[in-house]
Amino acid sequence: MPSPKRLEFPDFAGMQEGWKLYLKEMPTVIGETAVNFFKDSFNRQGFIDKSFERWTPRKDKLQHKILMKSLYLQNSIQVVEANYQRVVVAPVLGTRHDYAKIHNEGGTVSIPITAKSKKFFWYMFKKTNDGKWKAMALTKKTTLQITIPKRQFIGNSEFLMKRLEMSNKITINKIIEKHFK
Repeated sequence: MPSPKRLEFPDFAGMQEGWKLYLKEMPTVIGETAVNFFKDSFNRQGFIDKSFERWTPRKDKLQHKILMKSLYLQNSIQVVEANYQRVVVAPVLGTRHDYAKIHNEGGTVSIPITAKSKKFFWYMFKKTNDGKWKAMALTKKTTLQITIPKRQFIGNSEFLMKRLEMSNKITINKIIEKHFK
């Protein structure tokens, strides 16, 4: 009579340690993935939610990509909070939160026209001989209204959530497979 096969039990203690490590590292990994995803919006020149939404092209003929001359906005995206309950990623700009918001959501900005700004307009007119600067220097308006188009770079993204879900499933399966030999 053949001897009965011995069954191996899963390494539950090892699995528990793997699970603890996963829960400890998961918020950091999710935060880094989200930061990279949102920063890539600048390179893609658009945002991916359910589908890709390209940014409105600029009106001038400058060579650099939109919102990438100084990289100020792109480099401001950071993990603000990360724990096992939630991960928050946002632009950290100090007192310039409105700068990120107007570019991300679009809208109208009112800029007061001062004596100093009129001097700048005259300087630009003399430098470029472009009539728009002369018109701005001679204007009787007290504010300048500028419409900023929506160029979303951060926000809820179905695509990112699916990517994070898939990544988490793969990691969890690796923990289980490692301890169920």
